Amino acid sequence: MVGLKSDFIIIDPDDQLSIVKRILKEEVKETNFYTDKPKAIINFINKCKDEGKRSTDIMINHENRFKQLIYSKYETYIQQENKLDFAELILLTKELLEKEIDLQVHYSKKFRFILIDEFQDTSTLQMDWLKLMIDRDHQNKTVQNCFMAVGDDDQSIYAFRGAQCVNNIDEYLKALYLSRENPEHIIKLEQNYRSTNVVLEAANSVIDHNQSRLGKNLWTDIKNGEQIGLYQATDTSDEAEHVVELIKNFIKLHPNIPLSQIAILYRTNAQSREFEQALMNSGIKYRIYGGIKFYQRSEIKSALAYLRLIQNENDNDAFRRIINFPARAIGKATLEKIEAGAKQNQCSLFTYIQTDSNFSKQKKIYDFIQLIINCKKTIEETNPPMELYEQALYIFEQSGLMNSYKNKEEVERLQNISELCNAMKQFSHLYHTNDLTQYLSVIALDTTNTQDGKLDTSDEIERIQMMTVHGAKGLEFHYVFIAGLVQDLFPSNFFGNCDIEEERRLMYVAITRAKRYLHMSYSEIRSNYGQQERCKRSQFISEIPPKLVHVHNENDEIYQPPKKRMNVVQTIKLPSQIGFLTGKNLLNVAQWNKKK
Repeated sequence: MVGLKSDFIIIDPDDQLSIVKRILKEEVKETNFYTDKPKAIINFINKCKDEGKRSTDIMINHENRFKQLIYSKYETYIQQENKLDFAELILLTKELLEKEIDLQVHYSKKFRFILIDEFQDTSTLQMDWLKLMIDRDHQNKTVQNCFMAVGDDDQSIYAFRGAQCVNNIDEYLKALYLSRENPEHIIKLEQNYRSTNVVLEAANSVIDHNQSRLGKNLWTDIKNGEQIGLYQATDTSDEAEHVVELIKNFIKLHPNIPLSQIAILYRTNAQSREFEQALMNSGIKYRIYGGIKFYQRSEIKSALAYLRLIQNENDNDAFRRIINFPARAIGKATLEKIEAGAKQNQCSLFTYIQTDSNFSKQKKIYDFIQLIINCKKTIEETNPPMELYEQALYIFEQSGLMNSYKNKEEVERLQNISELCNAMKQFSHLYHTNDLTQYLSVIALDTTNTQDGKLDTSDEIERIQMMTVHGAKGLEFHYVFIAGLVQDLFPSNFFGNCDIEEERRLMYVAITRAKRYLHMSYSEIRSNYGQQERCKRSQFISEIPPKLVHVHNENDEIYQPPKKRMNVVQTIKLPSQIGFLTGKNLLNVAQWNKKK
């Protein structure tokens, strides 16, 4: 009835990627405005389908016209190939049931008992599809079949994947003639068997600030829980060192509790670097759960490859990684010719494209040669000398690396590039050098470790767990650290777009991961592309009753004073510009606070 043959194939995300790449390969020959990555286009297609939209339903503008074009060709392709992706299964069914009323009535009567699990994560499309399963008596406002939705609206944290928790709850109640106020319609499961009373009281206090919720109050029989630890760090290095010091003390006091029962949670993956470094320095094993170690991330490898090639023109691996990244229309066939020529002339790839006129006169390759040469010359000749992080930032901007991520709004990759610049500035201060060669030599020790950190128990080695709060959903740990609790980071404000209730639900999830002990921390100063900025602590900390919190200060035995004082950089916002006051002789943090 929907034009499919009975032997249709359901494709997975990898198949989707292959199809979109194939379409792009053909389409780029015909157009000159291709800027989107295949994965970004797939996300666009899936988002449209989650909203119940076909390519013809999309309002076309300058930003999405190419994605809409690929979506249209993608629809044609999978239809011709007799294939369906996951979202298409639901969208086709919804469209069919809306069109064929007799069929809709047949299935709504066929399924008498329907259970929806994880209801808080349902999309608009899934809700529309679900409503078609209702066997409804409109005249008497009754439903003949039985529904039950199970979920926790306080843990709805996937709006970026299309989840529409608040809207869908209202739609569900309305469609089934149910009432929020009727205890027979809404059953609350409020006893918690995981956490202490202190953890739950903190979680309840935070989430109670959200307006769009059904409302519940968790309680437990586990009384007399420890107070929640709170630490105000000087900077992010101090924050990481303090957390690791607490972990070391915990390990000594509780040798029988596995390391895997200790977790460090953060809002973004870029925050892992400081904690990775502090744990490595202390010899404590760790694992990045559901993610990749900092120096193994794709954007970091690409950024370092630019630095490596500029520092050493004979680095063929670096050359291969960046010759066509960002895209310069230098394909696989061209690279193979360069490889063959370099091998025949017994020289590096970069040297060969400079000396062989067949390549050096091609504009796309000539521009790449000049990029590397000019960046190296600028770094060597600039007076006064550029700081190490300034060298890197200059290279990343000149190469187009930064713009490629900005144009696609790849926030996490930009955050990781920023964190790399911060790490380079720390290296300069620690070793009193701005020598790129020295930095790359030291960092090679980190980049040679290929363990991606994904959770596995094959080595049977106990490790500290590190993950984003999103990655922690559904997990629980004896000892939990929530790091980086500063405004605009947690709650986040990426591109000035902050859904405060979604962020608060994320904080609620973070708090309720802890079984016995919870610790929160934030820093007064954070770095952004090497520039230091003063921070305000997260509003979520203030939403927790003070009686539940124990502040770590100079009078505590566990307090570890920072080994260094960072220079303060004050951000001055003027009507027409933003400037930075810098200087090695500015007030240190202690003096700043005293003056303040």
